[in-house]
Amino acid sequence: MPPAPAAAATWTLLLLGAHAAHALHDPARFVDPLIGTLNGGHVFAGAGLPGGSVKAVADTAGGDNQGGYVSDGSAVLGISQLHDDGTGGSPSLGQFKLLPSRCNFGVEPKHGGCHTRETKRALNQTRPARAEPGYFAVSLDGDIEAEVTTTAHTALHWFTFAEPGEQAERFAGAAGRTAQYALASKQKASPVILFDLTNDLAHSYTGSGAVDISTETVDDGSSLTTIKGWGSYLPSFGPQDTPYTVHFCATTPGVLDTVTFVNGTIRHESSLKNPPIYSEAGVVLKLDEHALRSSAHQTWLRIGVSWTSVEKACDFAEAEIPNVSARADFDAVRSAARDEWNAILSSTFRTNVTGVTHDQLKLFYSSLARTYISPTNVTGDWPLWETSEPVFDSYYCLWDSFRVVHPLYTLLNTPLQTDVVRSLMDIYRHEGFLPDCRMSKCKGKSQGGSNADSMLADSYVKGIRDARIDWAEVLEAMRKNAEVSPPDWGLEGRGGIEARKRLGYIPRDGGGDLPDGPTVLGGRSVSRTLEHSYNDFSIALVAAGVGQMDTYKDFAARSLDFRNLWNANVMSDGFSGFLDSRYENGSWSIGKDSEDPRKCSPAFEFGQCYLLPYDIVPQFYEASSWEYSFLAANDMATIVDLMGGAETFIKRLDHGWDREYLDIGDEQGFLPNFLYSYAVGGYPHTVDRALKTYRTFFNTTAGGIPGNDDSGATAAYAVFTSLGIYPVAGTSVYLLSTPLFPEYSITSGVSGKVATVKALNWDGAKKNKYIVSATLNGEPYTKNWLEHNAFFVEGGELVLTMGATPSAFGTRLEDLPPSLSTGGFRENAGRGY
Repeated sequence: MPPAPAAAATWTLLLLGAHAAHALHDPARFVDPLIGTLNGGHVFAGAGLPGGSVKAVADTAGGDNQGGYVSDGSAVLGISQLHDDGTGGSPSLGQFKLLPSRCNFGVEPKHGGCHTRETKRALNQTRPARAEPGYFAVSLDGDIEAEVTTTAHTALHWFTFAEPGEQAERFAGAAGRTAQYALASKQKASPVILFDLTNDLAHSYTGSGAVDISTETVDDGSSLTTIKGWGSYLPSFGPQDTPYTVHFCATTPGVLDTVTFVNGTIRHESSLKNPPIYSEAGVVLKLDEHALRSSAHQTWLRIGVSWTSVEKACDFAEAEIPNVSARADFDAVRSAARDEWNAILSSTFRTNVTGVTHDQLKLFYSSLARTYISPTNVTGDWPLWETSEPVFDSYYCLWDSFRVVHPLYTLLNTPLQTDVVRSLMDIYRHEGFLPDCRMSKCKGKSQGGSNADSMLADSYVKGIRDARIDWAEVLEAMRKNAEVSPPDWGLEGRGGIEARKRLGYIPRDGGGDLPDGPTVLGGRSVSRTLEHSYNDFSIALVAAGVGQMDTYKDFAARSLDFRNLWNANVMSDGFSGFLDSRYENGSWSIGKDSEDPRKCSPAFEFGQCYLLPYDIVPQFYEASSWEYSFLAANDMATIVDLMGGAETFIKRLDHGWDREYLDIGDEQGFLPNFLYSYAVGGYPHTVDRALKTYRTFFNTTAGGIPGNDDSGATAAYAVFTSLGIYPVAGTSVYLLSTPLFPEYSITSGVSGKVATVKALNWDGAKKNKYIVSATLNGEPYTKNWLEHNAFFVEGGELVLTMGATPSAFGTRLEDLPPSLSTGGFRENAGRGY
C-alpha cells in the first residue's frame, strides 16, 4: 500500500536531505544545561566535563538548589566548585563559593563594611544565566559578569566589573538592590572577591578546615595571590559520623589586600585554622582598581580541587591550566571543554536529522549530555586506598541509574561502562560489599535492592568481556549480597536475608529488618522482596553465563519470590490482586498495618514512602503497590496472568497511569510505560503511552523534566524514548516503541560493528507512530523487542515501516518478550534473554 500523502511528503524530504545517519557537527549547540533547573529537577547546569570532578555553577538562594543553580530568579550566594546532578533530599557538595562583589573593604559590616554572611552578601541576578557544555555565566548586581569554565579538576573563573563611576550611576537609588549595594552606593566601594570555606550547600561543615593566603611577585612585576586549604563536611545521603575532606588551591592576580572573616568579624590575618562548626568563615580579596582598569576591568581566578591533598589541588591547577594572562586563555579552555563534550555526544552515535524539529534535537542532546555528568571520575585522586583501577564517585544512586544510565553507557559508551564495572569491583575488594550508593568518598544509603547486581548483569549479558574483569569474581560479589548479612544493610548488601530464606519473602515484622545497623531504617518489606527477587534473577543470568548452572537454577527460583506477596484479595478501583505485606506467621497485614494500594502515588498520600522515620512504617519505597505490582520484569507473563489476562492487564496499566497511581517522576515509573508489550495486543498501547508521557512531561523549558534528574536517570529515559527502544535492565532485551529520528546508527564498543535503524514513512510520530511491519537484515521481523547482542553487537539493519493505524506487528503471543514462566531466560540465560 502506498504511504499516505503526508508521509510521502516527509519521505521525499528525507530523500532530498541526508541519505544516511552521520555524525552531527557540533551537537553541543543543541545542549541547554538549564533544562531541569525548575520543577524539582535539581539539574546541575554549570561548567564541567563529562564525569569531571570539578563542576562549577552559581548557587542560588531560593531553595530547591540541590544542583546549585535554580532558574527562579533568586539571588546568587556564590559560585561553588563541586556539585552532584539531579539528586533529591539534602543538597550535597557546593564547596568553596566565590562571589565577585563591591563593598567597603576591611570594615566591619555593622560599620558599613563588607557583608560576609551568606544571606546578607547575596547578589541579585540582573539577567538570565547563560550556559552551554563546559561554560556558565551569570550577571550580578553592580554590573558584574561572572563566567566560569573547567577542566577535569580545575575551574577557571572570569570576572568583569563595570567602570566604578558607571557602576555607581547605574545602581544609585535603584529599588530592589541587595543590602550590599544599597550601602555601597553611598560610598566608594572596592571590587572584591569573597571566598567561602564553610558554607557548602547543606551547611554541613564540621569545624575542621584551614585557609592560608600568600602573595608572590611574578616575572612581569605583577602579583599573584594564592589561597589554599581544606575543609571537612558531612555527606548528604550517608552516615553522619563519617565526614569527608576536600582540598583547594586558588590563584588570582591583582590583589591589593586580603582579610579573613569569621561570622562577620573581619581579621587582618593571612590564615584561618579550624573555624568553629556552624560558623561562616572565609577570605575577602580586595582587587587593585588600577590593575583592573589596565585589563579592561576583567580579572580571573583559577582554582584546583582535590580529594587527596592541597598539593594535588595545586598540581591539578598548574597542569591543567598552566597559563592565564588574557581572555584568549579562558576562551581556549572553554573551547576545549566544548570539544570534549562534542566528542562524547557523537563518538558512536550517528543520526539523520532531516525533518527532526529543533526542539526534539535540543531535548535529545540536552538529555544525552546530562547522562554524562555523573558518576564523577576521580581516578588518580582517591585517598581511601591505593589502586590501579578506575575510580568513580557520586554513584548517587545505583537504585536510580542501573535502570537506564548504565544500559545507555553499555549501548553508546562501552569503554566507560567497562571502567564503571572495574570501579565497582575495586570497591568490593576494599570494602567487602558492592555499593548501592556512594557520594563524597562515603557510603550512601541503600534504597531498595542490591542494585549493583542488576547493573553488573546488564553489562555481562551485553557482552562486556574486558580481560581486567574476572566475571567469576563478579558473581562471587553478587552472591555475597544475596547470602551474607552485612554489618549495616542501610549502607550495603541486604537486610532480612535469613527471614526470606525461611519464608520466601521479607516479613514486615520479626526478622524482616535484621540485622540491625546504625543507619538501618526498617520497612519497605514488599518493595525489598520484589527488588531482591530481581537482583537474584540478575545473579542467575551471570551464573548461567559463567557455567555455574546449579547457581543459575537456585537463583532463578529465588527470583520468583515476588509471587509470595501477591494478595489476590486486595481490591482497588475494581481491579483485584496486588502486592501486599505479610507477617512472619504468614498472615497478610491487617488493621492499621494495611496499606491502600494507591498510597505513595501522586494521587494519594504522595511522599509518605521515603527513607524517613514514620509512625507507621511504609512497606513500599517511593511508589505505590499499584506501581510495584507491575514490576517483575523477569516474569511478566505471570504478572499478566495474575492480573486477569492481557485485556485486563492493558486496561489496568492505562487506569494506573490515567489516575496517577503510577509516577513518571521516579525511576520505578519508567518501565511501566513500555510494559504493555508483554501482553498479547499490547504493542500499540506501548507506543501510545510512551509518546503521551514523553510529550506531556518532557520539554525544553527550565521545568522540562518530571521530578529529580537523579544523576541523569530521567535524562536517559528521554534518550531511550527518542531512540524508540527501552532497556529491560539486567537483561539484553529492548522493548520497541516508535523512533523520533528517521534513521540512526550505533557503533558497538564490543565488536566495532554498526547497527542501523531506519524508519520508512517517518513523520516524527505525528500520525505514523506505529511500526506496522519490519525487516531485520532483509528478513521479516515481527517481535516487539530486540536482543542486544544479535543486533547492536552483531550489527545489521532494522527497517521499520511506520503507519498511522496499528497492524498485527508485535501483538501475537510469539512476538512477546521473554519471561521465565514461558521458557525465556533458560537456554539463552547467559546472553540475557
